Formats: sequence, C-alpha cells, structure tokens
Amino acid sequence: MGLAPKPCAAQETDSLGVRRGFWIDPAQEGAWLRSDHLQHASLSFTIGLGAGMATGEPAAAASALAFGLAKEIADSRHDGASKRDLVSDLVGTLLAVAAVAALTR
Repeated sequence: MGLAPKPCAAQETDSLGVRRGFWIDPAQEGAWLRSDHLQHASLSFTIGLGAGMATGEPAAAASALAFGLAKEIADSRHDGASKRDLVSDLVGTLLAVAAVAALTR
C-alpha cells in the first residue's frame, strides 16, 4: 500500500528483473590494465606512504586500504563495487607498506 520501504541499491533489479548485488558483474569489469586501476593503486600508495611516514610505522600505511574499501562501498550503492578496483587499492597499499618498511629501517 505504499508503506513498504524502498529497496536499497543492492536490492534493486535491472531492466531484466535480475537482482543487483554488491559487486559489478565480472563481464562488465573491463580489462585489468586500465588507467582507473592505476589511479586506485597510486592513490592508495600515496595515502599509505603519507600515513606510514608520518607515524614511522609500516602498519599505518595499511590504513590506505580503508579509503579504497569506503569508495567501493559507496560505488556499490550506485553502479556496483569493483573487485578489480579493490585489488588495485590493495596493490598500492602493499607497496606503501613495503616502502615505509624500507625507508624507516
């Protein structure tokens, strides 16, 4: 009767009536080597390097992954989260952890 709550984006259906999930359909992800993935990796690296060098702790660099995860959660409410974007964030974060570890010895 109009009182039912509107479904969130993760519960909506597409034009064919297929329920959308949290993640983008893998067929729509595109190539692994895209400029978007380089942007994700480089931003995670920069944030992680900054956090790690500011604290002198390599583990602090891992906080950069939280930004990537937050962005994918936000994306899930619109077009869907990208596993490849999240992997790119992880790569940048791991590189930042390694760089901070090497620079703070």
